[in-house]
Amino acid sequence: MLEKMRITDFLLKLKPVPPKGIEMSIVEEKYCKNFVYPTPYVLHYSEFHRREAAENLEEYCGRMNGTDHDLAGHFTVINKAGITLHGLPKEEVFGDVPCSCYLDSIWRDIRDSLEKIGEDPVYYILNLVRGLAAASQGEVLSKEQGGAWGIRHLPVRYRPLLETALKAYKGSEEGAFDKERLRKYADYVIKKYQCYIHHIYTSAFVVGNTAGYYFGVIRSL
Repeated sequence: MLEKMRITDFLLKLKPVPPKGIEMSIVEEKYCKNFVYPTPYVLHYSEFHRREAAENLEEYCGRMNGTDHDLAGHFTVINKAGITLHGLPKEEVFGDVPCSCYLDSIWRDIRDSLEKIGEDPVYYILNLVRGLAAASQGEVLSKEQGGAWGIRHLPVRYRPLLETALKAYKGSEEGAFDKERLRKYADYVIKKYQCYIHHIYTSAFVVGNTAGYYFGVIRSL
């Protein structure tokens, strides 16, 4: 518990950090090597939780554990294109993640896009299309790579939407998005995704490129 508090306190005080802050999960080594879905974690922190962690660090660290479907996606990124920054080589720590778990993880992240895309258009536009790239071609892509993939593969009517989202993601001022166009885009991608995942057990799963980071193993907390 004290180690969890020390790590979280360090993250709260860490500067400089990326504009969106730092997101991290601590997972026991046994679950990294012998993958379990959803994956148990010992501690999770992100900028979203900054306030509650700062207000009561002990209470936050005491309850911030459980299982997380998103870790299937993070582990897949680490396995395929991750960079070991410290500790054992990633190949000695992480086992394979079944593609069905990876795609289910993506689905859980995008399934409410119709209702939520208006709240955070850039996130959902790019997350939807990189999910479709995974389901249709087995690609493991970053949001930026997913947007570029969408420009090449999606109907031309969605190109302005993707180009605007990419510019905003790279730091340009976010333009206005038409709510009806956003909903039509989300509906199109979700339906396409659902069609592709029906064939997952008979389709090849070939991975692409993205960036992920692994900071080593903490053996006990």
